[in-house]
Amino acid sequence: MAKQSLDQLIAKFEKLAKEEQKSKSEKKFAQDLQKAKNKELISSEIAKAKTPTVKTGQQKLAEKVKMMETQDKYDVLQGKGKPESGKDAVDRLLKAVKDQDNLMFNKSDGSPTFSGQSEISPRGVKGSNFRIAQERMDEIQTDLKTAQKAKKQGITLQESKRNKKVNDKYRELLKMFEAPGVDKRKADYLAKMTTNKFFRK
Repeated sequence: MAKQSLDQLIAKFEKLAKEEQKSKSEKKFAQDLQKAKNKELISSEIAKAKTPTVKTGQQKLAEKVKMMETQDKYDVLQGKGKPESGKDAVDRLLKAVKDQDNLMFNKSDGSPTFSGQSEISPRGVKGSNFRIAQERMDEIQTDLKTAQKAKKQGITLQESKRNKKVNDKYRELLKMFEAPGVDKRKADYLAKMTTNKFFRK
């Protein structure tokens, strides 16, 4: 009986060893299969990445529009807008003059809508609403003159404003360098050099 139970135990151990061996081989097979699938998946992804996708004209246009919109938003954040042509600036500023005039005076009788204007002070008393509105009108008129110059020269309003600043600075420096006994050519040269250095900052 002891021999039979020993034989049974040996048989059980052999059976367990076979099952364990079978289980290990099944696990190894499953792991090998998973590795093969992963390798195949990776190689197919690499092949997809290497294959250039052909974009339609519509897709290319959409990408370009998106890129330009992003650039415009960035420019606005940086304080750089699209340059305004002289013609567009003149049109905009003429409308602004008309709007400012309608704001300052009643259409029906031409009387000022703001207090502060008098015979003694036609531009308005200092600090009054009418004076503030008049100063705004003066700013618009100055910009309109600059825009008209830009339109004639075929440049943008921003370029024209910069040119005006450069010329004003040059004249200011020229007055400073033109002293009695100083050669005019030297004064002109010094004014130009200083102006260039000033605007290079």
